[in-house]
Amino acid sequence: MHTHHTNQGILFLADQQNFMTDIARVSVLRRALLNGAKAGIDTWLILTYADPDIVRAHLAGEPRFRQIAFDIVNLNTMTPETLRAQLPQGEIIAISCTALFDAQTLLALQDRSSPAVGVQPSCPQAALHVHLRDGHQVIPAATTSQATHAAVGLLRCDRALLTQAIEGAWDAMSTAADPLTSVITELLTIAKAVNALDVSSYLWLPLGDLSEDGLSRAETQLLQRLGRDGDSPIVRLIARRLSRAVTHKLIHTRIRPNHVTLVSGTIGICGALCLAQPSVDWQVLGSLLFLLSTVIDGCDGELARLTFQESAFGAKLDVTMDNVVHGVLFPAIALGLYREQQQSIYLLLGALALGGVLFSMWVFLPHVLRPSSSRTRETRLHESLASRDFAYILPFLAIFHLLHWFLWATVIGSYAFASAWLVLRRRQPA
Repeated sequence: MHTHHTNQGILFLADQQNFMTDIARVSVLRRALLNGAKAGIDTWLILTYADPDIVRAHLAGEPRFRQIAFDIVNLNTMTPETLRAQLPQGEIIAISCTALFDAQTLLALQDRSSPAVGVQPSCPQAALHVHLRDGHQVIPAATTSQATHAAVGLLRCDRALLTQAIEGAWDAMSTAADPLTSVITELLTIAKAVNALDVSSYLWLPLGDLSEDGLSRAETQLLQRLGRDGDSPIVRLIARRLSRAVTHKLIHTRIRPNHVTLVSGTIGICGALCLAQPSVDWQVLGSLLFLLSTVIDGCDGELARLTFQESAFGAKLDVTMDNVVHGVLFPAIALGLYREQQQSIYLLLGALALGGVLFSMWVFLPHVLRPSSSRTRETRLHESLASRDFAYILPFLAIFHLLHWFLWATVIGSYAFASAWLVLRRRQPA
């Protein structure tokens, strides 16, 4: 098993139309390079049978490529001997631009021993049928009926073996729909053992259909991969389905993730203002508006990750707007109850709830804003407790005149949450 990730990649381009096709605002080629960067691959050699000037012009002026170095090689004017001198030293990740994939797929390949090939359950349309020996070694299938899997355009290999495979596949590469498939075919005949990475649990979507419907299906597949590990069952079941439907509509507009964050926060604040009214109808409307804001709040992150518009400012804006809404919401509920029942206890509860929210923000916000922070079982539990799942019960509490229960639970829960986090942080090593 290798002990390090490689930062070197080779990208095979066979068809000009495929790699310039936009999917969710980002072309196939740009998406491949940006996903590679997320997986730690920031130095690329692009091998192409298309016009290198077109490829270069397509990548020019992309601000997201500031941390990515790439060189473009015209395979039409190259020989195996001259290409050998340009291949990077050491371990290399080789990918094809005939499919959609994400950073998680490349990270999984980074964790495989070299040489390793991506595979998935075999299908009739597969270009290279293979069989797995002992469940993890890739070998060519003598016939289609013997094949259990198909090789995909995803390879981790050292320079010496990759050079040998490219030289052996040189003539076949120029006429292949996917040059990397020819390289992998040759590799399987010369390598003593090739490890398998089953990509069926990751995103690997062949780009066979570039029609409007086909591209829409590809965007849907990308969206389905955008959930987070910390999503609760209710978020996965309800919120993510709704937010993905909204995000799918936003892809083809000029709306940016930060715009969605501001809209979500505005709706949440409007919901809080409604909850401050001494009327059950207004309070139910307010709770529904807050629930809507939590659903839309998921769209900004989905849109950002889908279109590679993540930014430190956007992440901070998202957290800030969430906390502004919370800072207004709980006192607003208390104010609505006070105006409805004229009992001073609700003003006290509102003040205590605001204090608990501010206390929780003070102790927990640094963890949220620190991407590299360790995530133990205890921290994951706290992250789940800090979720907004309570938004789903708020309308029912408003309908049945039980918002005072929620207010008491907020006061007790916010201080208990913050105090437990302080104790947890004290016990953890620095």
